[in-house]
Amino acid sequence: MFYVGIDVSKNHFTYCIINSTSQIVRKDTLTQTFESFKDFLSIIKNFQPSTIIMESSGRYHICISSFLISHNIQPFIINPKFSHQFFKFIQSTSPAIF
Repeated sequence: MFYVGIDVSKNHFTYCIINSTSQIVRKDTLTQTFESFKDFLSIIKNFQPSTIIMESSGRYHICISSFLISHNIQPFIINPKFSHQFFKFIQSTSPAIF
């Protein structure tokens, strides 16, 4: 089982794919272009992730999320406040380093 996290900004997006034991199996930064979206799609199809998550980033996440949805891949778009609170909680209660 694989999971994908995407961090989107104005000109590029960074993704990280982890396995079920939280090991990073692939990560990279790509530009916000249609060609990069196609490259990213071919990468994630090889892993068949069960979950893809990205933070809402104003308008910058719309292109990549729309592209994924148009290819029948439903990303979860979360509020950045919730993700920051979640990691703050995890870091304070777990000896694991994120």
